[in-house]
Amino acid sequence: IITNQPNKVSVFNQIDLPGVSYHDLVAISYNIPICKSNDVKYYCDYKNLDRDLLLNYLSSIPWHQFYVLNNADEKLEFFNHYILDAHDSCIPLIRCPSNSNKPWFNDDILHVITDRNIAYRVWRRTRNQDDRFIYCNLRNRVNSLISSAKKAHFSNYFADNVPSKVLWNRLKEIGATKPKYCAVKINPDEVNDFFISCNVPISNSNSASSNPRYQRPMSPSFSFDTVEDHEVIDAFSKIKSNAVGLDNIPIKFLKIILPIIIPHITYLFNSVILSSSFPASWKKAKIIPVPKKGNSLQLGNLRPISILPALSKVLEILLSKQISAFLHANNLLNPVQSGFRPKHSTKSALLKVTDDIARDLDSKNMVAFLLLLDFSKAFDMVPHNLLCRKLDRNFNFSVSAVELIKSYLSLRFQCVSTDYGLSDLRSVVSGVPQGSVLGPILFSMYINDLPECVHHCNVHLFADDVQFYLADSVRNKDSLVDKINSDLKSVSEWAASNGLLLNPTKTKALCIQRNDYVLRTSPILLNGVAIEVVNETKNLGVFIDRKLKYEKQVSHICGVTYGILRSLYPSAKLISSELRLKLFKSLILPHFIYSDVMLISIEQGLKDRLSVALNCCVRYVYCLTRFDRVSHLQKNLLGCSIDNFFKYRCCCFIFRLRKLNSPSYIVDKLTPVRSLRHSNYIPPRHTTDWYNRTFFARGVTAWNGLPEDLKRTVGESTFKDRCINFFNLA
Repeated sequence: IITNQPNKVSVFNQIDLPGVSYHDLVAISYNIPICKSNDVKYYCDYKNLDRDLLLNYLSSIPWHQFYVLNNADEKLEFFNHYILDAHDSCIPLIRCPSNSNKPWFNDDILHVITDRNIAYRVWRRTRNQDDRFIYCNLRNRVNSLISSAKKAHFSNYFADNVPSKVLWNRLKEIGATKPKYCAVKINPDEVNDFFISCNVPISNSNSASSNPRYQRPMSPSFSFDTVEDHEVIDAFSKIKSNAVGLDNIPIKFLKIILPIIIPHITYLFNSVILSSSFPASWKKAKIIPVPKKGNSLQLGNLRPISILPALSKVLEILLSKQISAFLHANNLLNPVQSGFRPKHSTKSALLKVTDDIARDLDSKNMVAFLLLLDFSKAFDMVPHNLLCRKLDRNFNFSVSAVELIKSYLSLRFQCVSTDYGLSDLRSVVSGVPQGSVLGPILFSMYINDLPECVHHCNVHLFADDVQFYLADSVRNKDSLVDKINSDLKSVSEWAASNGLLLNPTKTKALCIQRNDYVLRTSPILLNGVAIEVVNETKNLGVFIDRKLKYEKQVSHICGVTYGILRSLYPSAKLISSELRLKLFKSLILPHFIYSDVMLISIEQGLKDRLSVALNCCVRYVYCLTRFDRVSHLQKNLLGCSIDNFFKYRCCCFIFRLRKLNSPSYIVDKLTPVRSLRHSNYIPPRHTTDWYNRTFFARGVTAWNGLPEDLKRTVGESTFKDRCINFFNLA
């Protein structure tokens, strides 16, 4: 044992071990000092700010100078300078209290512990039964006081009047919930260099604009309109995150002073829109690397999330709202694009794809292939020039609108924040910012023309998740694979001409069939690489298997449920049953709900597995033992039993479809009966019990079984309450 500080060695010994080893045991006792961090943390106390001081400061700002400045950058610099100065001058900084591992500890407990320790030493010395009796009474007294103090502390700590955000932070402190982001212990400059390397476009080819069949859409030209005060206020209310960008201006502070500064913010936004010039300071992003899965020390497992200035996000909300309204009014987005569209979701996209395949396989001797295409760093590789060209030619954006989007995308900079600090700013040459408001809708518009290059397969998009599927008779399997390969070649050419890259190694193919026989076909090729054909895969968060039985999805739900319960049980006795029920509905129930309309088709055995997992949740919520009967309490958690839960969720989904009349690709699959006196739907004609298990068979049957007055309910919340009561009484 080698040390350069021998004065810290208190004991050193070498001992023989006869009969155990021929080697001696070398032991050392070394005094290691524990260095406590002296870092003092402060927080901004917005509740106890001096409102008169803040009002006087804002009134003293020379706003007349703000209105005579030449460009948006100068106006933003003026605005940020005075608003940040007002924040630092008027918001008190409060020192964070030192964290105590035992906040429930008090003097009474300390005194009784002291008496207990004295009694213990007396008993150890005398070994008298009377002294032992005194020690045991004091020991039990200590345990009782600690239990009472903990209960009183945590009942107040997690009271009903505690704000939700504070409540969830406190639950994280006791380990009841996991932190949102995992720590990334990597040099920030190294991470930033990796992210920048992914932002290099593959091609600057202009082939994306040379489509001889192209015709400009018959729609009015789009230009950004100036905004009003009420629109800005509404946009502020939609921002829920308190993350602070590189301008160091908190959104919480802006919301406090919004009634006073709203005319100036509106004027600033309109200056940006009219000048078609996005301010340079709003194009500097702080990147938070979020681990996707696996080891957070591997750069390839990190996803960049942009933290942008608060005012930039407000303006993006306003611009995105105008773009979405224009696209919806003129029906310019491809109907098979479900990503980042109102009234569309992953649930509707999955339902569309799986039902199309199930209908094809309802005939005899049919086989279908479902391909999940993977784009490498799709959001980060979008070439700005091609995106702006598509906005002009495919969506009829005006020159001023294109210039504003071009200004928003170009000359962007980013730095990365990790546990080791903040990196230097680096230039971003391509891509749309992940974590921004405009980024997703711009990407959806960029790949909007992808389905046009597909001639044989059916295709469905959810942002950058592309699903190909095609079915045919087993005897035509070779022709089926040839058609798929032909479309894959077309998509690969489209991706190359649009500066994107398909990843054949992560692209998966799922062979779906009703029978168990092994299907041998020629390989499915993407860029000359054979795509792996799997028996099950994860598609938009749901595990799909080759027979659409969702066995892996049920196993996933049960596994996640048991994992969350393991993390919740240590703190179960510290919180009330009402809070435990709230934790169940927030952390576990969404996993049951996410794939609800597809799980209506599962077999009874899988439904029993979900019922067992739900019973474990009931025992957690009500602190019951494993021997207590709990099945009758399931309705307290779900509203009804697990057997009726998926029927209830399907009825709610159909009610929402009727109310919104969207998405069209799902509404078109529902055929209403001819009679106007009934709100029923005609179940699809099918020949096998295999299709009879799907949503459009069982879900429609469950809807048709509801009373007519219930189906004609106007409000969704009223419908849900009455529907739950119906299934509980059924």
